[in-house]
Amino acid sequence: MMRSTITVLVGILLGRLTTGLLGMVGHALYPPPADLALEGMDDAWRQYMAGAPTGMFLALLVAGAGGAFVGGLVAALLSERRRILHALAVGAVQTAFAVVQFQMVPHPLWFTVLGVTVLLPAAGLAGLLVGREPEPA
Repeated sequence: MMRSTITVLVGILLGRLTTGLLGMVGHALYPPPADLALEGMDDAWRQYMAGAPTGMFLALLVAGAGGAFVGGLVAALLSERRRILHALAVGAVQTAFAVVQFQMVPHPLWFTVLGVTVLLPAAGLAGLLVGREPEPA
């Protein structure tokens, strides 16, 4: 039980790190206005998000899916058994993080729907790619 918990936590941490790194690429491609304060979610943020380019949201979607995939992959590789389940656990936590973020900062509806639905399958795909644990001899 303890190993499974640690496996999922490591997957979550590395998945979030990947999401952050890929998100930085997205912010480099679509930088927010220089006068926009990064602290706090005020009306200026809400206005920016309402008019932000679609490409920025697509970059953030790729960052989230990439993070869920990497996190699920790590969890599946580290687990001794039930690899897909460990990967899906990481995807479920990543989805919960996304839901919290969507409640804090309003996003377009299409992005919210995709953002919530893509993370679990991305992590599950990573678990499937790793495959099942070998059968005991």
